[in-house]
Amino acid sequence: MSDTRQGPLQETRHKQTERDERDPYPDALRALALLIVVLGHWAATLPRVEDGILVDTGHILDVWAPAGLYTWLVQVVPLFIFVSAAVSSQGVQQRLERGEPHLHWWADRALGLARPTVTYLVVLTGFVLTAFFTRDGVLGPLNHSLTVHLWFLLILLGVQLLLPFCVWADRRWGLKPSSG
Repeated sequence: MSDTRQGPLQETRHKQTERDERDPYPDALRALALLIVVLGHWAATLPRVEDGILVDTGHILDVWAPAGLYTWLVQVVPLFIFVSAAVSSQGVQQRLERGEPHLHWWADRALGLARPTVTYLVVLTGFVLTAFFTRDGVLGPLNHSLTVHLWFLLILLGVQLLLPFCVWADRRWGLKPSSG
């Protein structure tokens, strides 16, 4: 009986091979989509300043009706999630064929997303504490716009969790080329 588990050295070599073969286009597409999401949420926040002090924020959708149309035309979160799933599906299929548990990969993926998110939230906490102790009141009006874009991480993790089912369903009922 052979052991199919890889040691640390083989796993490192496998990951290096994956990086060498990795197509940079999907990663660039995902990075661009993330940048558009974050900058879009920041740009949609309309600060209201009185006497040089930020007193409130509004949202572009509340003051300019055509902005709603633009938000539908520039839907990049579904693009990000679709590209992420497409990039991950081959690895999911390989893990299914080898009989490896998907939850281990998913947990690694979730931790990989959690680390920068926690860092971002720690930095925001620092800003909140600074604003609280200095009484500048800058973050009160901005609180929603600083975190509203984080919802998509939950959607991404949900899609990644369902990938084995999607790969299986695609193999079972997916689009296949006709054979003559």
